[in-house]
Amino acid sequence: MRHAAVPALCAGLLVALAAPVAAVPPVPALKLFAGGFRAGTWEAGGVGRAAQRRAFATPAELVFAGKPVDEGCRVTVVEDSPARAVLTWACPGGDSGRSHVRRDHAGLYVVQAQGISGRLPFAFQAEYRFVGP
Repeated sequence: MRHAAVPALCAGLLVALAAPVAAVPPVPALKLFAGGFRAGTWEAGGVGRAAQRRAFATPAELVFAGKPVDEGCRVTVVEDSPARAVLTWACPGGDSGRSHVRRDHAGLYVVQAQGISGRLPFAFQAEYRFVGP
């Protein structure tokens, strides 16, 4: 009987591991990323903080500054130019925010984000530099 439970346990683990991670809402096509977005490793640095490396597959992950924003959130583009974009988002659970993204060149973006997450305010600023794939 013990051996019969092992395949069921393994199947359960496979299902749990294959479950999708909360998806980031899609960002509308922005002029800011018209030249393309380089997926890969980005280094985030900020004033008074040690640089951290993060992997971004889509521009949305950069725009939301790594904040957990669900697919069901409503995203509004406030400003859109080749050098700068401003977006707001509002989620069904009450989380909301605003991101200002400035492109200095294709491999360097500055992100300022602020809002409410989990009923608490947040404010964030970082410079993201592309490190490599």
